[in-house]
Amino acid sequence: MKKTLLVLVGLLVAVYVVLTLVDTKSEYLLEKKLWRIQKDFVAIAQDPKAAPDNQYKEAIAKYRALIQKYPKARLTPQMYFQIGRLEEMRKNFDGARAVFKEASEAFKDNSSIVSDAMYRVGLSFEQEGKINDAIAIYREIGRVFSRTQIGFSMPIYIASIYRRLGDPVKQNQALAEAETFYRAILSETEDGSASQLEVLRALTTALLGQQKWGEAYQTLERTLFSFARSKHLRPQAAGGIVRTLSVVGAGQLNDMPRVMKTLETFKEQNPGHPLNAYLEQIKASLQQMKQEEKKAAVVGNE
Repeated sequence: MKKTLLVLVGLLVAVYVVLTLVDTKSEYLLEKKLWRIQKDFVAIAQDPKAAPDNQYKEAIAKYRALIQKYPKARLTPQMYFQIGRLEEMRKNFDGARAVFKEASEAFKDNSSIVSDAMYRVGLSFEQEGKINDAIAIYREIGRVFSRTQIGFSMPIYIASIYRRLGDPVKQNQALAEAETFYRAILSETEDGSASQLEVLRALTTALLGQQKWGEAYQTLERTLFSFARSKHLRPQAAGGIVRTLSVVGAGQLNDMPRVMKTLETFKEQNPGHPLNAYLEQIKASLQQMKQEEKKAAVVGNE
């Protein structure tokens, strides 16, 4: 019986290896064919207006042939998206959106691909100048696919659209919605996780955009202390948090003692931390700034 089981296990392993090799070879062949078509895509993209309609049709037909042969391959969504981009380049925005929707239907069980396809629909509306339609799509992505990378970024992206349009009222409304959005997600994230770090960063962006300096400072401080020893927060990013925290605290809040206390507390709680030397530099700069302000005040009173 034991020998029979070992034989069966050996057969299963052999089948797995064969299927893996077949799948790897299939992916390689697809990548090779796709690379050839990409050259056609790049040639069109260099000057979309100069490319004749037949050139577009030929490239699209090649993508379609590959999709038909590899309907569920890892690279198939990208082929749909490239067809959509070609349609956009020749100003066929309705056709582009139809392709993106086709992609979302073909991969409807993959939320990342569906949200990506919807995002591309929104971008096509932006290119066409239909901003309200684009924003409606972006709001839907954020509502339905908040845990995908694209869905997570939508609230801030919507605010950036209003900034580009020069509409501070709607921009601030969008930032307030973003704050609510990220606070809701933050309440559900695990402490110390990479996802919590991303939410805290996004929340900070929303708060800074609204000039909520006090809340932004608290969020920056929380991020710095919570992830001081975390592998998720790289030293360079930690330094960026310290710089932003210092600017907000000493500049916008005009509360240099608070900043100094934050830096000292961090050092006390994290002896030997790689960031501590940089904190000393920040402290020295703040002290110099304070001295210069005192000198300026004395000169002003003379």
